[in-house]
Amino acid sequence: MLKPFSWALLPSKLLLLSFVVVSTIVVATTHHFVQANAVKTVAGTTHKLAPPLLPKPISSLNFGLYQSFQLTHQRAVETVYHKAMETITKAQAKTEKIGWVVLDLDETVLDNRAYFIAYGDYQPDQWLVWALQGEAPAVAGSLQFIRFLQANQLPFAFLSGRREAQRAATLKNLMLLGVPTTVPILLKPNTYPEDKTAVVLKQEARCGLEAQSGVAVWMLIGDQSSDLQGDCRGNFQFKLPNPIYTIE
Repeated sequence: MLKPFSWALLPSKLLLLSFVVVSTIVVATTHHFVQANAVKTVAGTTHKLAPPLLPKPISSLNFGLYQSFQLTHQRAVETVYHKAMETITKAQAKTEKIGWVVLDLDETVLDNRAYFIAYGDYQPDQWLVWALQGEAPAVAGSLQFIRFLQANQLPFAFLSGRREAQRAATLKNLMLLGVPTTVPILLKPNTYPEDKTAVVLKQEARCGLEAQSGVAVWMLIGDQSSDLQGDCRGNFQFKLPNPIYTIE
């Protein structure tokens, strides 16, 4: 039986319709914009990928996502990276030995807000499609920090909860951003048990990196508390703000 039309519901219906329309436009224009701004390497020059021009999402539908577009959020992210560089500089001044600097990828180096504008939250099938495109722009401050590590010839690695099946797309994305892919990039094995937490996964990967290289982890950077917990976590841990989602 059809329900009678209610004028009281009209504002909310219009709001939802406008969000769907905006989301559809964002996905299409973001893809076109990213493709147009990817510069192919020639004679050793690096790729560049400009951040997509994303409109701010409607705050009432996803307040965390809305917050991530505020200037205060970008400054907070950049401040964390700046403090990490200051910590390294001070250690160098004391001639302290610096071991592995381990960075998370998603929302630490790779900015996935275009995905969340389109789909709202994590949906495995849709996330896989997005990740395999390999077109995420860089998180504010991340490329400057990576270039700082390179300039100072410091050992660094990436550690992500992405599956090994996504390695090729992840490497493509990093190369588009001009991020080196010859450093260790530690991903979740395809057969990794689903009941193990992110803390256990990342602890095992870091301890394995230490055992294989003979170099201790010195600093961690990530957007989740689970990126920074467990054994083999070094002397310094820096957490980037992420108002969009939490991984336990």
